[in-house]
Amino acid sequence: MSFSVKPVLTGERTVLRPFTEEDVPVMARILSDPEVIRLTGSPTEALGPDRLRSWYGTRNDQSDRLDLGIVDRASGELVGEAVLNMGSPRLERSRELGEG
Repeated sequence: MSFSVKPVLTGERTVLRPFTEEDVPVMARILSDPEVIRLTGSPTEALGPDRLRSWYGTRNDQSDRLDLGIVDRASGELVGEAVLNMGSPRLERSRELGEG
C-alpha cells in the first residue's frame, strides 16, 4: 500500500485535504497550544516558521504516510490535521501472517 496519492475527502462538516504553504501559520498557532502538544506527542520545543514550512512543504511528497489538513466546511478554516502512518514492511507482513 502507498500513500503517494493525496485525496480530498469531503464530509458533512469537514474536508480533509493536502496541506498548502498557506497552512503553515495556522499550524504554527495550533502547535503552540500546550494541550495539543500533550495530547498528540508533538515536539515540545518551539517549532519556528522555517522548520514548519519545511515540514508541511514535504508532507505531500511522502508515500509512507498521509498528512491531511482538517478544514471546517462552514468557516473554511483549517482546524487541525489527520495523519496516517504506514507500518514497517516487517510489521505489515507480521499482521498478514497473523503474528502481530
